[in-house]
Amino acid sequence: MYLSKSRIIITQLFSWIIIFGSVFLCFLGISGVGLVISAIGGERKYMEENEIPSSLAVYIGFIAVGAGFLIWAIRNLRLAGKANKINSIFESDKDGIIDIAGTSRRLGMSEENFIALFDKLVSKGYLIDCSMELEPALRIVLNNGAKNAEDLFEVVSCPGCGAPQTVKVGYVERCPYCGSDIKAIKRSRDY
Repeated sequence: MYLSKSRIIITQLFSWIIIFGSVFLCFLGISGVGLVISAIGGERKYMEENEIPSSLAVYIGFIAVGAGFLIWAIRNLRLAGKANKINSIFESDKDGIIDIAGTSRRLGMSEENFIALFDKLVSKGYLIDCSMELEPALRIVLNNGAKNAEDLFEVVSCPGCGAPQTVKVGYVERCPYCGSDIKAIKRSRDY
């Protein structure tokens, strides 16, 4: 899993609280504007003539602040949804190397927009255990804690026939020669 579940849950919970609060603020603002309009019309005298401009400004402020927080919360919910979608793409990957062009096409966005979205999701902590590499080509590496693609794979000998195999660290693969299970265990490298 390349998704920080706790971060997503906290974001969603906080966003929904903000949405309810924002709707309440907008409701108060709209109700207040209605009262000011009725005072201007002279049907009932809720306020003095000199209070109308300041009251109207306060109620419009409620609407503006509520709308701003509402937009912010909805954007955060959308980001969390995009993180879930990208995580499902990453989960279905076999080799731990994600092609940016193919993934951006799958999501229906340009490569530049996908790269910006990926950077935003990583910086906000929604996506974890993945990184972008520039060399040898622009790509995303699902690293399970590895610092680069070279640390992601190990060459190990098959326990059944001894044939060398390249295996993704933390995964079990079948030997193409004898069918034995081969597992790569993360080792510290000497540099």
